[in-house]
Amino acid sequence: MKKILLIIFLLNIVSYSQLNIPKSEMRGVWIATVVNYDWPSSPGLSVAQQKQELVDMIERMKLYGFNTIYFQVRAEADAFYNSNYEPWSYYLTGTQGVGPNPTYDPLEFAIEEAHKRGLELHAWFNPYRAVRTVGAYSISPNHISRTHPEYIITINTFKFLNPGLPEVEDYVLNVIMDVVKRYKIDGVHMDDYFYPYPPDQISTQDTATFRLYNRGITNIGDWRRDNVNKLVAEINDSIQVNKPYLKFGMSPFGIWKPGFPPGISGMDAYNTIYCDAINWLQNQSIDYLTPQLYWAFGGATDFAALANWWSDSAYAHGRHIYPGLATYREADIYTANEIPSQLSFTRNNSKIQGTVQFRAKVPFYNNSKGITDSLKYNYFSAPSITNKMMWKDTIKPNAPTDLTSTLDPETNKYILTWTPPSTASDGDTASRYAIYRFDHSPSQAEIDEGNHLIGLAGVNSLSPKYTSYSNSPGSYFVVTALDENSNESNISNVFNYSNSPMVPQLIYPANNSAYHYDTVKVSWRKDVNDGAYQVQVAKDSLFTDLIKQLYEYKDSVLIVKGLEAQVKYYWRVKAYSLGGKSDFSPTYSFKTAFPLAPELVSPTHGSTITTVSPTLVWNKSADATSYRVQLSYGVSMTPTIKDTTVSDTSVTFYNLVVNKNHFWRVSASNQYGISVWSSVRGFKTPATSENEEEEIIKPNEYRLSQNYPNPFNPITNIKYTIKQASRVTLKLFNVLGNEVKTLVDEYKSAGQYEVQLNAENIPSGVYFYKIVAGDFTDTKKLIIMK
Repeated sequence: MKKILLIIFLLNIVSYSQLNIPKSEMRGVWIATVVNYDWPSSPGLSVAQQKQELVDMIERMKLYGFNTIYFQVRAEADAFYNSNYEPWSYYLTGTQGVGPNPTYDPLEFAIEEAHKRGLELHAWFNPYRAVRTVGAYSISPNHISRTHPEYIITINTFKFLNPGLPEVEDYVLNVIMDVVKRYKIDGVHMDDYFYPYPPDQISTQDTATFRLYNRGITNIGDWRRDNVNKLVAEINDSIQVNKPYLKFGMSPFGIWKPGFPPGISGMDAYNTIYCDAINWLQNQSIDYLTPQLYWAFGGATDFAALANWWSDSAYAHGRHIYPGLATYREADIYTANEIPSQLSFTRNNSKIQGTVQFRAKVPFYNNSKGITDSLKYNYFSAPSITNKMMWKDTIKPNAPTDLTSTLDPETNKYILTWTPPSTASDGDTASRYAIYRFDHSPSQAEIDEGNHLIGLAGVNSLSPKYTSYSNSPGSYFVVTALDENSNESNISNVFNYSNSPMVPQLIYPANNSAYHYDTVKVSWRKDVNDGAYQVQVAKDSLFTDLIKQLYEYKDSVLIVKGLEAQVKYYWRVKAYSLGGKSDFSPTYSFKTAFPLAPELVSPTHGSTITTVSPTLVWNKSADATSYRVQLSYGVSMTPTIKDTTVSDTSVTFYNLVVNKNHFWRVSASNQYGISVWSSVRGFKTPATSENEEEEIIKPNEYRLSQNYPNPFNPITNIKYTIKQASRVTLKLFNVLGNEVKTLVDEYKSAGQYEVQLNAENIPSGVYFYKIVAGDFTDTKKLIIMK
C-alpha cells in the first residue's frame, strides 16, 4: 500500500511540475485567533511560547509557499494588539482585559516577522461580534458590552453590536482606523460575520432602531444591508484618505442570493446575514473579494459554478477576487485531490487572481492527505508576488544595487546581499524584494517569466529556496524592489556565482554495514559552499520505496528513526548551493539487526483450552536473545495481568481464572533493540478445573525474577515461583542492609506469583529485594530513579 501511495505521489509531482506557476498570485492563509483555532494554541501561554508559536507558524506558511498572512486581530470586540479602544483578548492571556506580561504587541510582532520574510500581513477584523458565547469567560469592565450595553443586541447566548446605530458605525470605524494609522499593515480584511447566522439570526430585535434611523428606507431587510454597506464604504473612504496604498477586502459567505448562479441553492448571505457583496463591487468600495467557497465540485453548491460567477462579477467592476478555500476540510471531508483541483481550476480562470486558504494549522501542520506536499513541492513550489492593483499607485520603485554574495557569519553559508534602492519620485522605497535566477545573464524583459523567481525577502539578503532552482547549470542572479502595491523596479546588477557544489562524501554508517538499531544517525562531509541538501533513505537501491525524502535540509547529520527489523536500507545525498546542485552521492547501505516480531504458535487463536495453567509457545525469532510476554483479559492488552521476560520460546502461566477469555502477545529483543509486538491472540480457559481432578499443575522450581521495569518510577512488578507450599517473605533493603519495606509475609501454596512495589515515598537509589521460601533464598538488585 505504501508503494502504491508513493507511486501516486511521484506521478502527481511529475504532473504538478508541468503547471504554469504564475509570477503574480495571491496566496493567502487565515491565522484564526478566535477560540485559539490557530494561534496561540491555548490562552495564557507565556510570552516566549506565544512568540515561538507565531514565528513557527509564519515560517511554515513561508515554507509552504504562501505570500500573505491574514492575521485575526479582533475576534469579539477585543484586541490582539495594544488597542486604544478595546480590551486585550481572553484568547491571548486567559483573562480579557489583561495584557501579556512582559509587555509586547502581538500584531506589531507578527508584522515584523512576516515582513522580514517578504510576506504581506493584513489585519483581519470581525466587525460586529461582541460576545461569541455568553458565560464562556469573564467579560472585562472596559468591554463595549459593559461600557455601552445600549449598543448590544443579545440573541440566545450571542451578543453583537447593533449595526443600525450610528454610534456603532462610528465605533467600529474608529477601532479599525486606529490600527490603520498606527501599524505598518499591508491591508484591512473583514470576515462574513455581519448580522448573525442561524440559530442566532435576527428577527425583531432591531425594529426600534429601524424606526429611529431608517434613513427613508421602508424595508427592514434593505435597511440592514445598507447599514453594512455604509460601514464598508466609510472604511474604504477613510483608508483612501490615510493610507491609499493599503488593500481593503471582504470575505463574504459564498452564496450571494438564491439562484445566483442558476442551479445553486442553499443558505444565502443576502437574506440571512444581510450581506450584499455585489453592492461593494458596484460601488468599488473594496479592492478585492474573498467569497468563502467552502464546497467541493458538483451538487447544489458547485465550486466551479460559484467561482466562475463571482469572478465574472468582480471582473465586471474592475476588482480582484481571491476565492476562499476550505482547506481544513481536507482533513476529513474532502478527497485528497479536491484542494489541488480547486487551485488548478482558479489558475485556469484569468479573472481570478489567487486564493486564500482556511486555516493555518489545520490541515497544514499534519500534512493531511499530502496537502502540504502538494503546495510546497508543486502548486507553490516557486514563489509568487502579490497582485498589483491598477487603480492604486503604479509608480515603480528604484532598483537595488550592489548584488553580490556574502558568507553569513551565523550559518557559515553563502547568501545573496544587496544595497536597498534610493527613494523613488513618489516617496516610496522597497517594501520587499524579488530575487531571480537564470542560466545566463538576463535582460530586463526576462524577469516577467515567473519560473525564474526563486525568492521574496523583506530585508536586503536571502538564502534561496534551492528546490526552486531549474536544472540548468550556472547561476546568474538579479534582484528587484517591490513597493506596497507590488510595483516592481528594474533589475539590479547581474551577479554570477560560479562555484558549483561538490558531490557530498558520505561518512557514516559505513557502506554495507550491519548490526544497527531502529534509530541510525547518518552523516556526510559538508562544504562551505553548500547551502542545503536533498536526502533520500529507501528500502531499495532504486529509491522507489522511500521512507525519508528531505529537501532544503540544512545540516550534515540526520537521525533516521522508526526503522524496521532485519531490513537493508539505502541512502544518498545531493548538495545545493548558490551555484546550483550536485549529482547524488554514491549510494550507501546499512542493515538493522534487532529481531523480527515472533510468530505465535499455541494456543491457537479463538480456542478453548483444557487447562487453567497453559503453556504459551511461539517460534524463535532470528537473533533474539530474550522475549517479553504479556497476558491480558482484553484484546487491547490493557490492563496487563501478566508481564514476564524469558529466554526460551515458551512460558507457563499457572492457575488462570476459569471460563474467561485471555489475550497474549510476545516481543523479541537482543543487544540492538526490541521488535514490535507480535499479533494478539486469544484463548478461553475451561469452565472448571475439575477436568484435571482438582490437581493443579505445580511449578518444578523456585525462582525470583528480575523486576520490570528497572530502573523505574514509581511502580515496578516482581514475580516469583514457589515449588512447594511454605511461608514466604519478600522484603526490600537499602545498600546498608536496612529493611525498607515488607512486600510479602504469608503462607503460600505452590505456584507463580506477582507483587507490585510502589516506591512513591522511597528515595531514588539502588536497593535489594530478598525472598525466603522454606530453604530457598535469593536476592536481586533494583534501581529507583526519579
